[in-house]
Amino acid sequence: MPQKNPLTREELKVFETVPDLYLILSPDLHILTASNAYLSATLTLRQEIVGRHLFEVFPDNPETPEANSVKNLYASLIEVLTKMQTHQMKLQRYDVPRPSALGGGFEEKYWKPTNTPVLDELGEVRYIIHKVSDVTKQISDHRHIQDLTDREQAALAEADWQQKRLIDFFMQAPVAIGIFEGKEHVIGLANPLMCKILGRDSNDLLGKPFFNAMPELKGQGFDAILSQVYNTGKPFEFEESPATFLMHNGKLEEGFYHTVYQPLMNVQGEITGIINIVTDVSEQVKARKKLEESENRFRTLLESIPQMAWTNLPDGSVNFYNKRCHEYTGLSFNEIYGWGWQPLVHPDDLDKSLIAYKGALETGNEFIIENRLKRHDGHYRWHLNRSIPIQNETGEVILCVGTSTDIHEQKLLTQQLLESEQYFRMMADNVPAMIWVTDPDGQCTYLNKQWYDFTGQTEEIGLGLGWLKAVHPDDTSNTANIFLNANAKQIPFDLTYRLKSESGDYRWAIDVGLPKFDAEGKFEGFVGAVYDIHERKLAEERLHQMSQELVATNDKLIAANEQIQASNEDLAHTNQQLSYINADMDNFIYTASHDLRAPITNIEGLMDTLMSTLSDESRQSPMINKLSGMITSSIERFKNTLNDLTEITKVQREGKVEDLVEINLTKVISEVQLDLSQQIEEAEAQFDLNLKNYTPIRFSPKNARSIVYNLISNAIKYRSPQRQVLIRISCSIEDNYLVLSVSDNGLGMDLSDESKIFAMFKRLHDHVDGTGIGLYIVKKIIENAGGKIEVRSKLGQGTTFNVYFKQNGSNKYQC
Repeated sequence: MPQKNPLTREELKVFETVPDLYLILSPDLHILTASNAYLSATLTLRQEIVGRHLFEVFPDNPETPEANSVKNLYASLIEVLTKMQTHQMKLQRYDVPRPSALGGGFEEKYWKPTNTPVLDELGEVRYIIHKVSDVTKQISDHRHIQDLTDREQAALAEADWQQKRLIDFFMQAPVAIGIFEGKEHVIGLANPLMCKILGRDSNDLLGKPFFNAMPELKGQGFDAILSQVYNTGKPFEFEESPATFLMHNGKLEEGFYHTVYQPLMNVQGEITGIINIVTDVSEQVKARKKLEESENRFRTLLESIPQMAWTNLPDGSVNFYNKRCHEYTGLSFNEIYGWGWQPLVHPDDLDKSLIAYKGALETGNEFIIENRLKRHDGHYRWHLNRSIPIQNETGEVILCVGTSTDIHEQKLLTQQLLESEQYFRMMADNVPAMIWVTDPDGQCTYLNKQWYDFTGQTEEIGLGLGWLKAVHPDDTSNTANIFLNANAKQIPFDLTYRLKSESGDYRWAIDVGLPKFDAEGKFEGFVGAVYDIHERKLAEERLHQMSQELVATNDKLIAANEQIQASNEDLAHTNQQLSYINADMDNFIYTASHDLRAPITNIEGLMDTLMSTLSDESRQSPMINKLSGMITSSIERFKNTLNDLTEITKVQREGKVEDLVEINLTKVISEVQLDLSQQIEEAEAQFDLNLKNYTPIRFSPKNARSIVYNLISNAIKYRSPQRQVLIRISCSIEDNYLVLSVSDNGLGMDLSDESKIFAMFKRLHDHVDGTGIGLYIVKKIIENAGGKIEVRSKLGQGTTFNVYFKQNGSNKYQC
């Protein structure tokens, strides 16, 4: 079978639909096609015979003819191939199978065959037209078959009839057909479709030379084509040939046509004319050109956008890149055509890009992904890649249009914002306050690490309104009402409540919140902070209590003054008690002022931070100005008060520089023993003094006495009822320090949390009176003097305090 069918589409259509019996053969005698009429007459199917050898399909005809005989089909075909002329065969009998419905077997048939060669432009046989006429009806019996004259007359009549049928077919054919006769190309036939294409009625065409009837076609190249086909006998064919015709409306109109010019030969092989078969493809060509113009406009549009743009076919291969792609990549179209874009994707992004790309191709959905693409200089930049499928009227995807938008700076900015948020969270997690943020609905969206560490809550519990679960049940309702009311009104608030710590204890806290707005003034929620003020709250309560005690003491002092003449001893005792109370008040005021300084400083810093987050418009709001002014004024008054207290207590506690004198610790110890003589006597305490390594120190007498007094007093207070009280006091030299050691054999202490021992208001034994600030004062005094204090203790055995006095440049020890 030939590799390519030599028949054109138009020829196939003509031969298959012609009403006559045609079998079209290749030069090597393979069947190319057959007319529907032939298939019907021979009871065969096209798909059963096309492509097969003629004598494989019809084996009854011998392929080896008798010498000098042209009676059979094979001989006729050989003659046609060698002489390249039409050959009329003698009458042939070839029976066809009878349908089973009619009894089966074979039906006697008689045929009149004609074999005609069709030549190509080189004069070679393109194919052979094997035409047969069924003349069985003209043959009534075997006698008529022997009568050659009658048979030939019947054959001639049949030939005339077949010619009429052929002309009828030409006139009804679905393609334009024209026959041009002689060198002048006289129009002998033009079917209705040909007349329509030429823009003339048949009366204006038939019998006239072609270019007389169609003068506007002269000079368009058709005269040379017709002359070439007629003179050489070589067919001519071309597709989408342009031609301009003068139509009935008097206007010249251009059309596009698929045209075949086939030489027409007589039985002697002489060229007598030309068969012209024309298919009007104007609409298809114009539609395609419009599509091409649309595509050109589309590509021009893609070339004008600032992004890289591309299109790909439904199989995923890319068939267009705009200029931006080539400028960015530095590669030619051939280098990245099809799937050649893959090396441009960062290796870490390629797999996920391919998965997303192929998934979009399979589903027909939009393709979108962010990945890094290599620039011509080897650097990778982040791009947003999007591709949208284009569908035809049946919903089939015919093309995908995509863009690659450089988002490198946005990506870096996003990363920086993320890092900034992480930095903010890191900073917020390390500030000495519990920070929180809410959305406009009042739902908490952020709590810092300090909150979770303090309350023991998790994010799942604390966010939203879950933070209220950590508020004391007695404070929850009021706290929620104040918070939600401030959120609804978008106004600042502050409130105090008890907050449950991780250990289960409730501690007093102050919660301060400010509304936050975006640049357009839209409310975004609140930002605030919670501070642990438990010690301050206790200090306030204790201050109130001590004030009451002071009033009571003053009352007692007045009463004692009234009785001064009656009892000097009572007066001395009262003065001594008053001195102790004043000393306690002095230490308390100092520590209270110091403890309150840190929270007010934090509140001031938070206020500055909150104000800086507000927009200029918000800061100019009368309400914000008023509130911020009130808060700032309150902070300043608080600070001034603390500063005054600090200055007063500093003078009272530390004294002036000239108050530093050379101190004899032995004398100080003796004076303290005298002061505590009553307690010592009641406790029956014994002392073991070892001060042989003592060196005088320069120190504040008042502070030195306070240190010794507190250590001896504690040793007596926390004595063991099970044994004689023994207090050992010694001195030693370590590096640049004079070490004063005070040991007892009392109750001892649990040192698992040593920080509580020196904390203000912390007491490890509650069965004796005390304020809980003595060791705190001792530690502060010695540390302010550049020294330190250490403790060793075991429960049930006793405690040792080592106080380190720092040596000065003159080999003395000073405060």
